[in-house]
Amino acid sequence: MMRIVPHWPNATEHFILLAVAWTVFSTLFGLFGAFDAMEAGGENIASQALLGGMKTSGLMIIGGILATLPLAAVALARRDGGVSK
Repeated sequence: MMRIVPHWPNATEHFILLAVAWTVFSTLFGLFGAFDAMEAGGENIASQALLGGMKTSGLMIIGGILATLPLAAVALARRDGGVSK
């Protein structure tokens, strides 16, 4: 049985952390857009501007999850025994 040894064994973990960090940053970016709309609106907040920031936050969370799950599956597969041929 031949075992494939990756050149960068921790690269997957680094990409997972990068995806999580990007998700948090993007979520905060969307929320700040919503907060700016609330601040600019004063008493009359435009719901489209507020919901646009919330939509951005939600889409970034979904994108981060979709990017992180396959990477986490690869990392778990490597940890549980690696890729063998």
